[in-house]
Amino acid sequence: MMNKNRVIMFFIFFLLISVSSILYSQEVIRTTVEHSYVEVDFSQFSGHTITVDTQYSDWVGTAPTVDNTGVYNANEFIYKDAWRDDTGDGDYAYPWNQRFKQGMADIVEFRVTYDASNLYFYVEMLDASPDADGWWVNGVLIGISDQSTPDGNNYLIQGDGVDPDKGPAAEINTKYRIQYTIFAEATYRIRMWNYYGIKIGDGQDPYNEDGSISNLQVKAKEWNKYEIAVPQSLIGTVTNKKIKFLVASCFQEAQMVREVQGYPLSTEWNITGGDRQWGVNTGPDPDVMDLIGASSEKQAQDLAGYRDIFFNSEFDFEVFNFDLKPYIFSPSIGETTTIYFTAATQLSVTLNIRDLNGEMLKTLLNEYPITLPTGANQYWEIKWDGADKRNNILKRGAYIVEAIFKRNKQEKIVRKVVRIW
Repeated sequence: MMNKNRVIMFFIFFLLISVSSILYSQEVIRTTVEHSYVEVDFSQFSGHTITVDTQYSDWVGTAPTVDNTGVYNANEFIYKDAWRDDTGDGDYAYPWNQRFKQGMADIVEFRVTYDASNLYFYVEMLDASPDADGWWVNGVLIGISDQSTPDGNNYLIQGDGVDPDKGPAAEINTKYRIQYTIFAEATYRIRMWNYYGIKIGDGQDPYNEDGSISNLQVKAKEWNKYEIAVPQSLIGTVTNKKIKFLVASCFQEAQMVREVQGYPLSTEWNITGGDRQWGVNTGPDPDVMDLIGASSEKQAQDLAGYRDIFFNSEFDFEVFNFDLKPYIFSPSIGETTTIYFTAATQLSVTLNIRDLNGEMLKTLLNEYPITLPTGANQYWEIKWDGADKRNNILKRGAYIVEAIFKRNKQEKIVRKVVRIW
């Protein structure tokens, strides 16, 4: 009898542990950036003018000596971020590629000041590349959260790795509403979006096609020391406001944030070390190396919802060119978006619409069978009118279009972000 009771007690204990693990996993899936912010009180200093160049001598304030603290000094706000706290999302310690040197994307200092015309930022990383040749071109993401306005979204604008003018392709859910997202690169490229996903700022460089909005400035000496100027006319005056800034480092590819993959790849052009369980949930996919404003432990909590939204390459049955156009559309005036792909083998496809928290809003196709003659390809288009399963038009914001392709026991999932305007 005693042995039987022990077995029963062990079973109950194992069941409780299992349930707790499930609940914890669900909480992790829904995690969001909650701690990794810095708040700047612009009533505490009057600011001064910065010349955006590669000299940096006009940043005259003295930085604090204690990690993860900020000070107001010489009309600047200066935050000292801890050295080598870039431990990722809790699932990887640092990207595994041998080209990386630990700390090369580690933000160590962030400064803000302003004058009557511009808001100025200084961001410094520990190192730029393992061999100091700029091989890995880094980038900086800055989210501006002005809580004096009811507007904004609880995520950074993202273009999902397709069009650099639609967003930086870094998908970060946030506790606080973000009104503006800035993405700057060490190659002197910079863009800025409002919370509707509309590009309102671009850099003054020879590749800028939108000359009418060449209103942002960035310079980056040694690939890892950034100076940035943003006209206050774009964001409204900062005088006497308290504004939160979410600041993240990343690596750029094709003028967007480079993807952190969820599986090992041999090529040096991929950052590996992401969560391999991405296919079973729809949480955020930050693709950033370091955040400022919190301890390493809190930062790991903020990024623990990492999920890769691109193809699972462990399965290789043929689906090509999954995408959608346009990325921004207005259902309220009758506009639609078209989801399209090319199938090169027999399979079934499920198309879902979800919000950024993963909640299912509508299923457009449910394991719809695609049969093809041997050796043939077939192009598919499916239109979505922006309505949910109750036929109500969804409100303005970003949504996930999820495709699940199945063949026998193999499954391939891809997700894209679309915006309703």
